[in-house]
Amino acid sequence: MLVLLALLGASPTWAAEAADSSVALEASGGHGYALWSLLGDVGVGEATFVTLGYTGARPESGTAATHQLSVGLDHLAGRHWLLSGAVSLGLSKGSDTELTPERPRLNLPGLSARTGYGSQAMQLGAAWDSAGFDTWEYGLDAGVGVSRYPLRRQLFTVAEGAPTERYAQEDILWSARPSLGARLLWDGRWELGLRGGYAFYSEDPLTAGQFTDAEADALADRLEDRAAPGRPWRACACASCATWARS
Repeated sequence: MLVLLALLGASPTWAAEAADSSVALEASGGHGYALWSLLGDVGVGEATFVTLGYTGARPESGTAATHQLSVGLDHLAGRHWLLSGAVSLGLSKGSDTELTPERPRLNLPGLSARTGYGSQAMQLGAAWDSAGFDTWEYGLDAGVGVSRYPLRRQLFTVAEGAPTERYAQEDILWSARPSLGARLLWDGRWELGLRGGYAFYSEDPLTAGQFTDAEADALADRLEDRAAPGRPWRACACASCATWARS
């Protein structure tokens, strides 16, 4: 079973180099998961390269793919230093979930939820390498990444197949991730590396952007006036969504 998973997760890579430019294409997948990326870099001088990238991913079969674009700059500052920076943009992705179906005979609208997110990120890094030919060589690197995630959520009532927005809210989740790394090279053949990082978030990423109990209760109060007499709407909200039913 482990061998099968390893084969499915293999990532064939193709690269072509011409002068000071290169292009790399990578794809991997398995068990409904798929990942593909295209990365190119162009030399704009003897010590500077511009990088352009695209990454697409589908976490599981039946789900929409995510797409990310990036542009960066790598610069060799002398013999020992490499400075780099990159910005990336994750294209917005949304999904609709039907909470209750429309019931025309009872004159009851349906209810659906729409959630979506995107991302913008910046990454800065610096690396130092001993860059010699001794038996023992070593290198150090440090970096920091800052990301912004707009998290959107909306609720719609659906009457005669036409959705009407009843509620909309967008929250911003911020994250920062500093990292440090070191590597040791022996005899030009063996390399030992160690790298660590820590992620900081502006709020809990597991609950950020989700429907809250207060939002569910507020919408329930607004819909009660539209419900038939004696059959009020009842709301039951969990941490991740709002589900609605007639009592």
